[in-house]
Amino acid sequence: MLTSKENWLPKSTATFIRSISVAKNRQKSKRFLVEGIKCCYELLSSDFLIDYFVIDSQRNTDELQSIISIATKKGISIFYTKSSIFITLCDTKHPQAIIAVAHQKEFEIMPNQSFVGLDNVSDPGNVGTIIRTCEWFGIKQVLFFGNCVDAFSPKVIRSSMGSIFRMKIIYLYENTELIAKFFEKIPIFIATLNANTPLTNIIPPATFGLIVGNESRGVSSILQSLDNKCCFYIAGYSNTESLNVSIATGIALYKLTENK
Repeated sequence: MLTSKENWLPKSTATFIRSISVAKNRQKSKRFLVEGIKCCYELLSSDFLIDYFVIDSQRNTDELQSIISIATKKGISIFYTKSSIFITLCDTKHPQAIIAVAHQKEFEIMPNQSFVGLDNVSDPGNVGTIIRTCEWFGIKQVLFFGNCVDAFSPKVIRSSMGSIFRMKIIYLYENTELIAKFFEKIPIFIATLNANTPLTNIIPPATFGLIVGNESRGVSSILQSLDNKCCFYIAGYSNTESLNVSIATGIALYKLTENK
């Protein structure tokens, strides 16, 4: 691999990469970190703007060379660094030999189109899995309410396996009135343990909203008060308190997209 002074990772750039491991710095800089060969491939195939790739100069594979070739043709900068430095830039303990820094994007709501809403879902692994599951079932937008995890955290991106690069991610925080404004023509299904309607009784509509909440607190009372909502539960047959939120989302989407 080329390791000339021109493409050796500057210290200032390494410092910046480390800084965006913190959510507030990602939000301020509007940048995020992508780790691993699979996710970097997916990033390259997307329309996200990429600042640069960083390669571990002491490792070399055909997959790495393929990404380098594509990135070079697109005019994207490639930096190299030693393994001892590279590992300090990564979120994982045993990283693959490539990372990228890219620009975050802002998306607009697609009114009255199917969506999945996350209410105070804080686990990045669950959020990434939900995003990946949404893509599988043809959902194009994910709405974030309350104090959810940062969608562009490294673990969310890894858990999504690159699906996040093809999804509209929209933060509404406490602005729940936009749900009533933009989704008044579609039914909204809310997963909650205290519902009276089992998921199996729902007739899948052409378009819908699905809202899931924090596993311990559930969906907020404000969201449960929406006029066009239908609260449902997923029947279980044990004393377990609740389903994992990503598993519950997958089960619900399987049912709700039955007629697609």
